[in-house]
Amino acid sequence: MTEIFDIAGYTRISVDDELDRDNTSIENQKAIIEDFVKHKFPGSTLTFYEDRDRSGYTFEQRESYQKMRRLMMSHQIDILIVKDFSRFSRRNSRGLVELEDLRDAGVRIISIGDGIDFPNDDDWLKIQFQFLINEMPVTDTSKKVRNVIKRRQADGRWICAAPYGYIINKRQEFEVVPTEAEIVRKIFDLYNNWGWGYKELCGLFIIMSAVAAVLSGWTPNAYCKEMLAGAKSVVWGCILTGLAKGIVVIMNDAKIMDTIINALSNLLQNAPSAISAQLMLFAHTLINFLIPSGSGQAAATMPIMAPLADVLGVSRQVACLTFQFGDGLSNLLWPTCGIVMICGLGDVRYDRWLKWFAKLFLILLAVQMILVEIAVLMGY
Repeated sequence: MTEIFDIAGYTRISVDDELDRDNTSIENQKAIIEDFVKHKFPGSTLTFYEDRDRSGYTFEQRESYQKMRRLMMSHQIDILIVKDFSRFSRRNSRGLVELEDLRDAGVRIISIGDGIDFPNDDDWLKIQFQFLINEMPVTDTSKKVRNVIKRRQADGRWICAAPYGYIINKRQEFEVVPTEAEIVRKIFDLYNNWGWGYKELCGLFIIMSAVAAVLSGWTPNAYCKEMLAGAKSVVWGCILTGLAKGIVVIMNDAKIMDTIINALSNLLQNAPSAISAQLMLFAHTLINFLIPSGSGQAAATMPIMAPLADVLGVSRQVACLTFQFGDGLSNLLWPTCGIVMICGLGDVRYDRWLKWFAKLFLILLAVQMILVEIAVLMGY
């Protein structure tokens, strides 16, 4: 008698995999798994779970995998089948831990391309080596990702996620999501007509999420777990921003903020007029770390910089220009300016952002210096 199983077929493709789309496409993976089940487990139930444009480096951001995982942990799935382990995970340590968790839950995992049937084929050394091989391409995918993005741009395709309130249909057109659109309209109404700020809106979102959890029948523990899972991507950014702003608080409470600003301005007094405007730009860029607020920085620095510009033979318009440049571009650099929070929301590590943005920042800073010098030479 043939034994019948509940089988899950998992397929995944990420942005960088599109360079080899014929080999790794969702359709190709499904065809391989279907043929395997047909011959090895005739009569068994096969359900597919697919994640498109999802990295193999994490499990948390794969919606379909998480749905399938809950079923596996509740013993509703007997066997998990993947085309090969690169579809399952490309992170050595995390993939092996997940594999052991599934084994402990009584799930059998089959990787067709790797010839592994775990735990029936408990060759752990072979599995470890396979995961190690799969992790290697992840460390050098930036070039592949850039090529894919360029190809999508050349095809006129949208390369980002759809803004909240919209979805991208099969024709690559935006469609309004009625329920989400109503939330967006309400937010704008509260902001424009009721004078609500981000603190009030955040409080409203928390209340709405709690009400939705109650209506969905979630337990308090489940609600807190989901809240933590949603917040963990920005926690590091919150800590780093708090530490950076702590420096500012200490300087304010110690009454040394004005002393530092005055010291920076004194450095400009003996500078030749040809480079004094450039030094003003650098001074404002550094001060933006200490005073990220544009209005606050203007109130603290311009009473000093404006008369200093007169002494140095630089027009006050140029002094204002250096303030605008210094306050603007470095908002994307200093952790006190909120860029860390934005990186957290985008699931981009701050150190990776700095590594990518540093070169662009230096290029744009050089452009700013040229524009400032042109302004000085033309008597702006």
